[in-house]
Amino acid sequence: MIPPPVEVTDTQLKTLVDNFRIGEKEIEILDDLEYLNDTILNFYIEYLKLRHQNNPDFIERVKVFSTYFYTTLKQKKERDNYV
Repeated sequence: MIPPPVEVTDTQLKTLVDNFRIGEKEIEILDDLEYLNDTILNFYIEYLKLRHQNNPDFIERVKVFSTYFYTTLKQKKERDNYV
C-alpha cells in the first residue's frame, strides 16, 4: 500500500521558499499564467520530494534532477567533445 503524502509544515514550506528565493517576480509569473522559470520548477521538485519522503517506492522509482542538470551535462559534453 502506498503511504499518503506527508503534510508539509509552514516552517518547512518557508524554508523551501527562502532557499529558492521565491519572491514577487515568481509570484507574478504564477499570477499571470506565464511560463514557469527554473526557480519555480526547482522549488516544486523539492516540494514533491519533501511530500513523498516517507514513500520508499517513490524514492526508489522516481529520479528527479534540477533544471540545471541538463545544462551542466550539455556543457560538459561540449567541453569534452562527446558526440
